[in-house]
Amino acid sequence: MGILNELRIKAANTLVRGISVPITGNSFMGFGGQSKPWNNLIDNADYLKAFEQNPCVNAPVNIYAEASANIRFSLEDLEGNEIKPSEYNEQGKRVIELLKNPNPLQITSEWWKQNVIFQIVFGNAQMYKSFPSAFENKLEAITSLTNIWSQYMTPVGTGLFFDATKQSDIIKKWIFSFGTLKKEFEAETILHTNDTSINLSDDGVVLGASKLKSLKEPINNSYKALLARGELIESRGAQGIISSAAKDATGSAPMSPHDKKEIQEDFKDYGIQKEQYQYIISKQPLLFTRTVLPIKDLQLFEEVAISQQHISTTLRVPNDLVILYITGAKYENQKESMRQLYDAIIPASEEKVNALNVFLGTEQYGFRIKGSYSHVPVLQQDIKERSEVNRNNAIAFSKAFRDGTIKYNQYLASLNQPADPIDGDKKIWDLDDKQLQVLGINIQQDNGN
Repeated sequence: MGILNELRIKAANTLVRGISVPITGNSFMGFGGQSKPWNNLIDNADYLKAFEQNPCVNAPVNIYAEASANIRFSLEDLEGNEIKPSEYNEQGKRVIELLKNPNPLQITSEWWKQNVIFQIVFGNAQMYKSFPSAFENKLEAITSLTNIWSQYMTPVGTGLFFDATKQSDIIKKWIFSFGTLKKEFEAETILHTNDTSINLSDDGVVLGASKLKSLKEPINNSYKALLARGELIESRGAQGIISSAAKDATGSAPMSPHDKKEIQEDFKDYGIQKEQYQYIISKQPLLFTRTVLPIKDLQLFEEVAISQQHISTTLRVPNDLVILYITGAKYENQKESMRQLYDAIIPASEEKVNALNVFLGTEQYGFRIKGSYSHVPVLQQDIKERSEVNRNNAIAFSKAFRDGTIKYNQYLASLNQPADPIDGDKKIWDLDDKQLQVLGINIQQDNGN
């Protein structure tokens, strides 16, 4: 009961900066609305409503996006070696500054979170790089990086696809249209990342598909269960039949329309809410026949839980984290669930960062942007544990090599070193003194020990 109430509060209060826009249409109204409580989930307007109005969608999307926004950026050279901040070139300094303050309204975490939410909810995320019209499209000239509302972006194709060698061969431009606000973007100024779509349509070559599309039933079922629960809390639903107990000379006396209306009005003041009465005093005798099922027999809680699990699984968010997000309750496997979440986030973020490098053209300046989550506490513990395992393995393999029980290549593999194509199949006693000296091994000293 507490979880459901908190879910409803989350739905009402949790919006993501920069995403909330006027909603039109006649389906999937807010709690207490008059429209039918389902969502066709066929277009971006439906996906937005599901995210903003259904807490079973809102919670896992926000969990994933907020965790993704923990990313920290640094630079590495083209061989993958980290570059110290003191060694950044002018372009490197510029890109780090741009990532810290991507646009006038957002810091890194807000900007990255919003981009991730756009891609989860709509299946597409578009980022615009702005630079003065008089300047060439180069890193030094870029003044801001801004996410564009994906639901209002339409690609204009060239008609080519199979023989295209670059994006501009496929996309001529992007058009943003919302009400009277319209703007065209040159294709090379938009970074488009998306979830895969296998459905070929007019825009299917370019646009991705929202994960929410496959969740129509659990999204609608959870919403209807929450809506029904809210209605029961508010008005208790149809509890039974009230009939007249009055009698006259012929037997039972039926209620007049006026009597029915008066009793209904009296019942509006009765309930468990603040300033409602718990007892009704009636001026006429009444009979009551209960028809309602106990709330537990409706299995509303069970439906919400099952639907939530389907949604969370599809969005790759451990369901335990959704419960934690809503209730704040701690549980034994919390750290493991967080690790599972980052197992999904890290490769997805790497793809976004790779696309960002291409978009900004960083490699021509001798570096690449690198995104990392190694500072996240649960992953730091993971790194520490892996380091301890690697250290123990290294000691074990070193001893095995010195004892002559494994070959040279097996020893190199334990150190994450490339195999030796010439001497790799040799054991320690097959190597000469010079080779052993390179390895820091003194056979005589070892034998003496």
